[in-house]
Amino acid sequence: MSAIQFGTSGKSYVYSDRGDRHILRTVNGVVYIAIVNYTDSKLEMWKSTGGSFSKVGTDPTCYVLGSCAAVIGSGNPQLIHVLFYSNSTTVKYVTFNTSTDAWGTPETIDTFTAPAYYACSISLDSANVPHVVYHAKITINTVEYNKLKYANRTSGSWQVPIVVEASFNEEAATRVPSITIDTTSGGNHRTDIPQISYIQSTNGYLQAALGNGNNATAFTVVRPATKSATAGFTCIAIDSNGRTIIAYLYFAAGAYTQIVYVDAENTWNTVGNWINKANITGDANGLQGSLFISGATCYLLTPNSTTGIRYHVSTNSDLSVWETAVTIEAGTYSNPCARNQYANDPKSSLDYLFRDASNYVYFNTFSLTANNTGNFMVFFRR
Repeated sequence: MSAIQFGTSGKSYVYSDRGDRHILRTVNGVVYIAIVNYTDSKLEMWKSTGGSFSKVGTDPTCYVLGSCAAVIGSGNPQLIHVLFYSNSTTVKYVTFNTSTDAWGTPETIDTFTAPAYYACSISLDSANVPHVVYHAKITINTVEYNKLKYANRTSGSWQVPIVVEASFNEEAATRVPSITIDTTSGGNHRTDIPQISYIQSTNGYLQAALGNGNNATAFTVVRPATKSATAGFTCIAIDSNGRTIIAYLYFAAGAYTQIVYVDAENTWNTVGNWINKANITGDANGLQGSLFISGATCYLLTPNSTTGIRYHVSTNSDLSVWETAVTIEAGTYSNPCARNQYANDPKSSLDYLFRDASNYVYFNTFSLTANNTGNFMVFFRR
């Protein structure tokens, strides 16, 4: 297939470069992409139709600021759950019905003082209940701080949001969150418990937070690594063995390193059991990376300013061996964003977005069985 450029003429589009997810695939293989029309400050849904994409549904009537994050549920119909900022002081949630291609009515989760950053992340538990994490500004002892807040909809309506790091370091700023939930039961799996990765931007440390239950009222916060990170991204995922895997970006001596940590002993709160499994130097064009898990196989998509978009993969049981990087998009590209890893999404392909030097955004898919790249389509231009 030849490259296809699409989107509304004259409009600028944006997807997150902070590890949030935007690509959804139904059980029938239909691809949807939730994205923000930056020009008109609108939330839009685009659907693959016969080798191209078209915008579907009437856009929700609300002002959208920054980016969004999305996840797809199970059942019939399959609903897409989307988290977004509707203005500088409000975070909202809305669903999209893939059977009717229609948006639901947006719901307000929280209002707050405008934070310094606008990044958010969403995941679903085994009951298709959404759990979210997002930036907000709160006041502690008359001083305002940029913090991460968490909320869920376990009772059919949104619970009162809580501050993720309140019991760990009340005055430290936090940013670039990623949330995931293990929906597998048995063995070492922490079934339906929210898990979050983020950067404590006051000192640049990678942090990880584990909820105290499905309807989490508090989080155990640990610091897997003492190396200072950048504010580029974090990305969290869980493999089929129930192990938590986190990727993030580290900067030192003028060089960037993509680092992968795994909770090897599955104890979470013992820092020594978070084992460094990969140090990938030179891949940081656009300050981004993206994890994708298929069973116990771990893929990390990274941008390289010289070669383009590459993937690194580890197929062995403890992630101690990583194969030589493979370039899947040769050129001046950045900001890879892989489809999310969760139970309701097929794993036969790795779908991803990436951006070129002119800010055109592309979609492509990589077959995990045939180990080859698919045809790419020009998606949006920012």
